[in-house]
Amino acid sequence: MKKIVTWVLVADAGAGQVYANEGPGRGLAAVAGGTFEADPSRGQDVFSDREGRSFDRVGGGRHAMAPPTSAREQGRESFAKEMVHWLEAPARAKAFDRLALVAEPKTLGVLRDALSPATQKKVVAELAKDLTKAGAPEIARALGDQIDV
Repeated sequence: MKKIVTWVLVADAGAGQVYANEGPGRGLAAVAGGTFEADPSRGQDVFSDREGRSFDRVGGGRHAMAPPTSAREQGRESFAKEMVHWLEAPARAKAFDRLALVAEPKTLGVLRDALSPATQKKVVAELAKDLTKAGAPEIARALGDQIDV
């Protein structure tokens, strides 16, 4: 009988770690190369020094134009896409059969949206909780209700 390999991506807006589980009762082990850290750039490094200005539609008034998304949101999205991009190659190579996502809620949504349809089909569990500072045993306990680690 073929063993079922489950990878667990634990992430937040600034850090991520991929763990592997090779069957019930085997616990979690860190996957080589599966450690991520976001670039700590600040908003002032991403955007220009001042918002652009625009004229009102009616009248001669002017007002500042805020960017559509904050630097923090842009950073979260690009970091999540970086992690997902890394996951796609092992998914195509069938390095894992199932995938679990553990992330704080906003990052979880970005991760979910960034996954390819083929990798989305491998997702068997999602946990909207920030466990990036937790150890493997605590992560396994938190996932215990959804998958057998």
